[in-house]
Amino acid sequence: MADQQKPPSLPRPARPRTARARAKITGTKQPRPRAQKARRSPPAPRAKTAPLSQPPRARRTRQPTRRPPRGRAARPQRTTPTTPASTPRPTKEILINVADLESRVAVLEDGRLVELHVEREAPLVGNIYKGKVQNVLPGMDAAFVDIGMGKNAFLPISDMAIPKHTRTRHGRHGGLPSIDQLLDEGAEILVQVIRSGIASKGPRVSTRLALPGGYLVLLDDGQHHIGISRKIEGQKERERLRQIAHEICPANRSLIIRTEAESRSRRELAKDLSFLVELGTRIDQRATKVKAPAQIHQDLTLVYRVLRDQLGRDVKQVLIDSQTVYENGLELVEMISPALANRVKAYSEQLPLFSAFNLEDEIERLFKRRVWLPGGGHITIDETEALAAIDVNTGRYTGAVDLEETVFQTNLQAAEEAARQLRLRDLGGLIIVDFIDMERAKNRREVYDAFTHGLQRDRARCKVLAISELGMVEMTRKRTGATLLEEITEPCPYCSGFGRVRTPQTIALQVERRLRQEAAQTSAQAFLVQVHPRVARLLIGFEGERAERIEGSVGRPIYVRMDPAFHIEQIMLEPVTYPAIEPSVWMPRDGDRLTVEVLEPDPLVTNHALARVNGFLLEVKTDTGAEPGQHLPIQITAANRSFARARLADGATR
Repeated sequence: MADQQKPPSLPRPARPRTARARAKITGTKQPRPRAQKARRSPPAPRAKTAPLSQPPRARRTRQPTRRPPRGRAARPQRTTPTTPASTPRPTKEILINVADLESRVAVLEDGRLVELHVEREAPLVGNIYKGKVQNVLPGMDAAFVDIGMGKNAFLPISDMAIPKHTRTRHGRHGGLPSIDQLLDEGAEILVQVIRSGIASKGPRVSTRLALPGGYLVLLDDGQHHIGISRKIEGQKERERLRQIAHEICPANRSLIIRTEAESRSRRELAKDLSFLVELGTRIDQRATKVKAPAQIHQDLTLVYRVLRDQLGRDVKQVLIDSQTVYENGLELVEMISPALANRVKAYSEQLPLFSAFNLEDEIERLFKRRVWLPGGGHITIDETEALAAIDVNTGRYTGAVDLEETVFQTNLQAAEEAARQLRLRDLGGLIIVDFIDMERAKNRREVYDAFTHGLQRDRARCKVLAISELGMVEMTRKRTGATLLEEITEPCPYCSGFGRVRTPQTIALQVERRLRQEAAQTSAQAFLVQVHPRVARLLIGFEGERAERIEGSVGRPIYVRMDPAFHIEQIMLEPVTYPAIEPSVWMPRDGDRLTVEVLEPDPLVTNHALARVNGFLLEVKTDTGAEPGQHLPIQITAANRSFARARLADGATR
C-alpha cells in the first residue's frame, strides 16, 4: 500500500507512460508498482485494481470516457473525403427549356449557374454503331473505323475491351498485345462513341460498351470489375454495395455503382441490372441483323440524359417548360428513381423559365473573355486548339493592407470563379490557370486548396498538379466533345476565323426569347424586329411559317425586317402600337409592282429566288433563275407582315 500512496500527486495514467519512456531513454529497468502494472494490462484484469487509493467512482468514470470517445472521433477522419464533413451538400436546381430548334439545361447550385448544356442535334456520345475497320496502324496502336459518318472514328488500343486471357506477361502497355493481333482490316465490330469529333478530327470510339441505368452502369468489357462512385463516402456502405455487385454481376461484365445506388436494396439494384442486361441483349440481336456501317443504339437526348444522370437526392427541384417533355420525363424518373418523381415539376408561367431565374444575362456573359470578380479583379479565359488558358488580374481591386494581401485575396476569388467557369463553359483537355505571383508559400497553398475544393463538385474527371512558385496550376479535364462556345458559335467571317461570333440560328433563338420576355413584361400591341438578313430568313422561315409560329407563341403581331448593314449579332427590337405602325413599318400590298434586289436563289424551291426591298423579304418566281445582286421587276401576289410572294412583271417603276 505504501507504493500505492505515491502517485496521487500526478495524473494516474501519465506516470506509467513517463516511467516507460524514461526506461527507454536511460536503458534501465524501472520497477513498477503492482497497481500500475494492473492498469497497463488488457481490459479484463482491470477490475483487480479497484482497491487502489483513488475512489472507485472516479476510476469508473475515467475508463469509459478515455478510450471509446477517441475511437469514435477517429472514424470520421478515416472516411471523410476531401470535402469537409461539416460542409453541407449544395442545393441543386435543374431548369429545362425546350424550344423547336434546341433544348437547354441549366444547373444551379445555391442559386448560382454552374452548368449549361445546349443540344440542337441528335446526340452522338453514347451511341453504339456497327463499324467496319478501315485501317490498322500498329505504329499508333490504333485503328480507324467507318461508322457511317463521313469521318472515320478513332479507336486506340487503350479503349478496347481485351479479355484477361489474351494479355501477355511481357506485352506492351501492361500486357496488351499489338493491335494488329486483335483487329483485321475489313472486320465488323461494335463500338460506342465516347467523344464527338472536334475540328477536323473524327469521333473517338471504344469497344467497351457502357449502358447506364438509374443506379448502375453495365460494362461489356470482358472483365469482372466493380467500381463505386467516389461520392459514396461510408466505408460500410461501399462494402455492402460491392458485395451485392459481385453477387449480381454477369460473367465477363463489369459494373459501376452510381451515387444514387447509396442505401438502395439488393432488389432495386438487381431490377436496374436486369433492365440493362435486356437492353444489351436487344443491341446484340440487332447487330446480327444489320450490315456495317450502321447505328445500333441511340442514346437519350439531352433532357432525358440529364434526368437519368444528374437527378439525385441533392436536387431540390427540376422545372420543365414543355408539357410533353415533362410528361415523358416524369415517366422516365418514375421508372428509374420513383422516390424522386415528386421533384420533377412542370413550369407554366407566362414569363420564360430562364428569364424568371435571371439566367439570360448570365448566359450572355459567357460570350465574353473577361469575367469580373466580386472584389474588382477579373479573370480572362482564352480557348485554343492546344489548351485553355485562364489569366488572373487584380483589375480595379487595390486592397487595403499590402500588395501580398491584395494579390492573395484576388487569387482566392479567382480560384473559386475559375473552377466554376470550367464547368459552365465545359472546357476540357489541357488547362493552365495563371494566378498572380505570391511570395508566401502559405498563401499559395490556400489558393490551391480553394481551387481544388471548387473542382470537387465537377462531374468531369480532373487531374490537378501542384501550384508552382510562380502561381501557375496545370491540370487536365476530361473532354467529351465541343465546348459550349464551340457548340453555339462559328468562326467570325469579319476576322477570317481569328475570333468568333454567334451563329444566325443562335441570334434567331435569342430574338425569340427576347420577344417572349417583352410580351410578358410589356403591354405593347406589336413588335418590330430589325436584324441581319441571315437572321431574318431564319426568323421568317419557309413562306413565313416560322414567323407565324412565333406570333402564335408570343400572342402579338411581329414585323421582321432585314438590314444588310447590321452586324450578324445586332438586334433592334421595338414595341409599336397600331396608330404608329403605318409610318414606321413599310409593307407591300397585293398587286404592287416593284423592283427588288436578288439575295440568292431559293435553296428549297427550283426557279425561285429570295429578294428584298426596303428591308422586306420576298420570294420571286423566276423562269430562268437569277443571280445575287440582280434587280428584277416583280408584282406582289400575296403578302403578310413579314413575307411576300411575287412573280416577274414588266414595267415595274418602283
